Amino acid sequence: FTCLHLWLLAGTLHTEGGGRFHVKNAIWRRFQQLLIPYLLWTILFIATSDELSFSHIKDVLLYPDKGLWFLWALFFISAIFTLCGWLAEKIKVNQEFVVLIVGLMLAASMILSKTSLFAIQFIAYYFIFYAAAFYFHKYKDKLPPIEGKHLISMTVIWSVMAWYWHMHKTPVFLLWIPLPATIVNYVYRFLTAAIAIYVLFESAPKILDNDKSWNIPFAQVGKLSLGIYTVHMIIIGRIVSLFKGIELSVNSIVIMSFLTALVVSCLIVLLLSKWSVTEKLFLGKV
Repeated sequence: FTCLHLWLLAGTLHTEGGGRFHVKNAIWRRFQQLLIPYLLWTILFIATSDELSFSHIKDVLLYPDKGLWFLWALFFISAIFTLCGWLAEKIKVNQEFVVLIVGLMLAASMILSKTSLFAIQFIAYYFIFYAAAFYFHKYKDKLPPIEGKHLISMTVIWSVMAWYWHMHKTPVFLLWIPLPATIVNYVYRFLTAAIAIYVLFESAPKILDNDKSWNIPFAQVGKLSLGIYTVHMIIIGRIVSLFKGIELSVNSIVIMSFLTALVVSCLIVLLLSKWSVTEKLFLGKV
């Protein structure tokens, strides 16, 4: 789901004309939208944490691979992608070529270095999904549309593949392939996400129509997604602990925690949206 989130978000971004002025402004805009909220929410996360030791604070700052890592990684991924577009224009080659080379270099660095310092592994790993989203969006009119039975079939295939998806394990029905498990896993993960994004690009515009009354609440929640994500990461632990104190089933705790966190997050985000300063600093609205 994180891959799909990156893909769909990246699909709305475009790298325009080159030039240092454009690149500087584009990166600065992403800095305000992503990194400033990340830094402020991380400070709040540390301040409200039960553990305020130096080692804990150091781990949160040097290894942003938990909680709000998504904003951190997305900023650097979008900045690198913007620089790829600028470099492609400068050396007069296709942007796709530069992105491919940079993606391979990032992948190699991830495999060879094996470090999680500054979430380098996430930046390198998800760069490929970000780039894929951009080009799916760019060339979607050239892709064959899928409708009716084909759309249903693709959805079923995606659902089955997603059911067996695992970060580190090879699906049981692929164990026979005479290739290293790492390669099989990477290919399987990429194909799962690729089919999913293909299906979503075809079905989402038809299903998620803002003019349909039943979809209005979902559309409104979507506009608050960044704020909900950041607030949720800070409050969810305490909400879960609260419901664990009540004798409820695990499923009930999960459902109640999710709904409570969603409502509280929406209320906090709506409150922050009332002032331009807090909206800009905490929600990245620039």
